[in-house]
Amino acid sequence: MSQPVSPEVLPVPPVEYHLTEAAIGLVSVLTELGAMGRAPATRHSGTGCAGVAARRRGPDLRERFMDERRDIHLRRRPAPEDGVLAESTAAYLRIAAGSGAQDRAGGR
Repeated sequence: MSQPVSPEVLPVPPVEYHLTEAAIGLVSVLTELGAMGRAPATRHSGTGCAGVAARRRGPDLRERFMDERRDIHLRRRPAPEDGVLAESTAAYLRIAAGSGAQDRAGGR
């Protein structure tokens, strides 16, 4: 069985989408929300150790990440191989590999 293909449904050429400066600026808001979501509440400080650590390391890491996004989306440069996204991805893969080994060994 075949169906005729009209020109309206032919494959669309690829389109590149890029973030604007306003969208990149939301990174700081999203990281603060993420830190608040990870930080357990305490009676004394209002945030736990995770929130404090994220806020201590956060500004430098956040600025590096935002600069990378500007390079990629506004200046149209390739993503750096040693950038924040690459570091985060590598850390995630190490953790995921470790949790997979625990699962196979009868861990969680």
